[in-house]
Amino acid sequence: MLVAIVLLATIPYLLPYEHSGDYVDEFHVSDFYSDTTSVDRVALVEHQTASFDIRMSMIHSATQRIDLAYFATYEGVYRDIFFGSLLHMAQSGIEVRILLDGMSDGLSRDMIAALSGAEHIALKFYNLDYIEVWYLNDRMHDKYMVVDSRYLVLGGRNIGDQCFLASGDGSCVSLDRDVFVYNTQYDGQSGESVIYEVLDYMDVQWSDNSSYCYSSLANAEEETQRLLSAYYQYCQEHGVVDFSPSDAYDNTVPTNKISLLTNGTDMGPKNGELEYQLYALMLSAENRVLLQSPYFVLNETAEDFFEEIGNLDIQVDVVTNSEFSSSNFPAYSLYLNDKDDILASGATIYEYMGDDYLHTKTFLIDDRLSIIGSYNFDPRSANIDTELMLVIDSEAFTAQVQQAVQTQVDLCLVVDADGGYVEHEEIENREVPVYKQILHGILRVVLIPFRAFV
Repeated sequence: MLVAIVLLATIPYLLPYEHSGDYVDEFHVSDFYSDTTSVDRVALVEHQTASFDIRMSMIHSATQRIDLAYFATYEGVYRDIFFGSLLHMAQSGIEVRILLDGMSDGLSRDMIAALSGAEHIALKFYNLDYIEVWYLNDRMHDKYMVVDSRYLVLGGRNIGDQCFLASGDGSCVSLDRDVFVYNTQYDGQSGESVIYEVLDYMDVQWSDNSSYCYSSLANAEEETQRLLSAYYQYCQEHGVVDFSPSDAYDNTVPTNKISLLTNGTDMGPKNGELEYQLYALMLSAENRVLLQSPYFVLNETAEDFFEEIGNLDIQVDVVTNSEFSSSNFPAYSLYLNDKDDILASGATIYEYMGDDYLHTKTFLIDDRLSIIGSYNFDPRSANIDTELMLVIDSEAFTAQVQQAVQTQVDLCLVVDADGGYVEHEEIENREVPVYKQILHGILRVVLIPFRAFV
């Protein structure tokens, strides 16, 4: 029986696929550019504390509804404050819709009871039906929040202390990147903003039978009060600043266009839909492409992509973790196997030597397009998980992202042709703990047959 379950849950994702069908025929690079100013303005949300503050301000500014979806939450103070703020707004009559991944949500039974039992809060979980064993691998990897169809924050950040603590607070934190979008023509109904595309996408997931709603599991009063107390204490100590449209306008830059790329919402193999779109956009570059991901694990189509982009007369920069900074042992082990293929393309690899962990997922094309979201450069993001990426046509915004990436590159060493490092007088080649070296050495061999699931 166990063997049958394993086969059903793995074989569909091991089958080769080709980029073909409607998503290829209907894809045109020109669709992602515009010569006019769009209704959406954007801001880069780079630092951990700022990313939490902007979420609190968005929530506190809600007048009608809050819609959010997250892959993972982690136990800690920031999670308690976040969900406490949602409970507070729900008690004020704001409609709150929460969609979490069914395996990585991290919520305790008490917290589920508090949220699902609250009036004006609807809570669902993606892929919680373990009876359909052929979908066991499917995960919702999206990370976004929408307030009143006016504000959106989307990126690679989950919810928890490691996502919002400032660097240097005594523990390794996750360095990530979010995009804040302000819809300047909000009318509460519909319009040209990319925010409505995100909401349409969530509506499909919400109504799909891969999401399930918990009813109250227990008396949640004590947990509700605990979460509300965490939020009220935060407000007392830090304050929460409401957003106004004028504030949002003053702190954002204009865009020509923002487009949403997705892997679709259906469970089962994704057959590289988002993968193809990202590759096509990057292969259209005229001068430079920058790719940033926590790690790079190559399937056959990714190998072909690096070979193809290597034949273009453009600059290709790859920014990722070093063996020292990486915390994802399986994925980084396989990256060690694929590093030579990336170098063979002519790309320059920058590996991060800082104390924290790079979790950013960013692709920059020339000086105009920024692509930011949840997509890791690995087979799981290409073929298994749901993923969201925003494609932003804005020279002003792209300049901001380039500057943010450069601050991280300034703490990187360049990988030389032999896989070592080019010496830098100001950047230390950090010593990799022995246990990491041993574990990576084992996993880079053991995981080869399972690379499609990493």
